[in-house]
Amino acid sequence: MKARLKIATTIIGFALALTTFAGAQNLAKTTIPFDFQVGNTTLAAGDYTIVRLLPNSPDVLALRDSSGKQVIVFQGIRTEAGSDEHGSRLVFNRYEDRYFLAQVWVNAGDGASVPKGTQEKRLLLGDNQQPTTFAIPGK
Repeated sequence: MKARLKIATTIIGFALALTTFAGAQNLAKTTIPFDFQVGNTTLAAGDYTIVRLLPNSPDVLALRDSSGKQVIVFQGIRTEAGSDEHGSRLVFNRYEDRYFLAQVWVNAGDGASVPKGTQEKRLLLGDNQQPTTFAIPGK
C-alpha cells in the first residue's frame, strides 16, 4: 500500500510540476559543487533553483537545474528553525564521498526536512555511519 501511495504521489508531483512551473514561486538559487541525492534520485553538481510549486502547500518543493533538464519534486516535512538559523540554504548529510539533501530552508523560519532515501538509510543502519552535516547558502 505504501508503494502505491508513493507512486501516486510521485506521478501527481510530476504532473503538478509540469503544469505549475510557470506559476511556481522561485525561492532561492544556489550552486551545488558535488553530485547528490534527493530521496532515491541522484542529481549532478550544478546551479539549482529551489521552487515552491503550490502557494498553499509550502512543503511541496522542487529543485530545478539551470538548464531545466533535471527537476525533482518532493514532499518535505515542515521543520521549525532554531534561534541560530539564518537565511535560505540547502543542508546536506555527507557520508565519506556521498551527499544527501537533508533540509531546505527558504528563509530563517521556513524549512522542510527531506525524507531519507534507501541508500542513506542503509548507510545509517547497516554501516552505522554518522553523517557530517553542512549547509550551502542560497542567493
